[in-house]
Amino acid sequence: MAQNNMILISLIVIVVILAGGFVYYYSTASANISNLNSKLNTDSQNLSSDSTSITSLQNNNTNLNGQISNLKSQISNLDDNVSNLQSEIVLLNANITSLTSQRNSLETQLMEANSNVTSLKSQITQLNSQISSVDAMITNLNATVSSLQTQISSLTSQVSSLQQITTLGDSQVEISSAQFTTGSTGLVEVVSFTAVYPGYVSITVSSASDQTNEGIEIEEIYSNISISSYNGIIMPSSGDFYPFSSLTPNIVAYPVAPSTVTVFLGTSDTTAETATLTVTYYY
Repeated sequence: MAQNNMILISLIVIVVILAGGFVYYYSTASANISNLNSKLNTDSQNLSSDSTSITSLQNNNTNLNGQISNLKSQISNLDDNVSNLQSEIVLLNANITSLTSQRNSLETQLMEANSNVTSLKSQITQLNSQISSVDAMITNLNATVSSLQTQISSLTSQVSSLQQITTLGDSQVEISSAQFTTGSTGLVEVVSFTAVYPGYVSITVSSASDQTNEGIEIEEIYSNISISSYNGIIMPSSGDFYPFSSLTPNIVAYPVAPSTVTVFLGTSDTTAETATLTVTYYY
């Protein structure tokens, strides 16, 4: 019996110990379960948040994929543009090479042109100098021509005058319609002039107070040699008498050589008489 009691007591102790252990375990398990539930709730919330984030990321990924697709399309377009630009660059490089060659050629031509300009400027300077010299020569020649034309005009005038002389075509009135009166000597000077060329003297008697006794004396002096000729009065050398009344018409014409010619009015009886005379020299 005592042994049974000990066994009962042992069983009770064991039950109590087991009960205590169960309680402890239950308490610990409950706490763990509570903690796990809390963690589960937290993880559920985190999972929900993560699901939302995943959904957002998926949406962002979709958007990014669209953007990537667009960017790829743009990159393809840019690649095409780059290819086109590379082709244009090749063409532009070829144009640049051609233009560089043309520029070099033009620079060479410009250098040659500048050299030609310098040469032409020098030639222009020389030509201007020559032109100035020629202008001076032309001025001198014009002056010479003007002088020669003046001489030609003078010589032409002289030739014309000499041609007139050869035909006795020139004349000069020495005295015109002037009245003269003889003095007590019966002689008065009418006019004295120099006959440069051979010719003749014409004395026209417009009126005379004594046609019978009045006449003309002409005196010529050649290098200090004096020769007198009378018409209308007694001539000392011959004693002849030629009165105005014998003139038809009333003109006395007398040839003269180059000399000093003096014309006188005279009378045969030394009586004072008057006459109106015109003396003309023809040469």
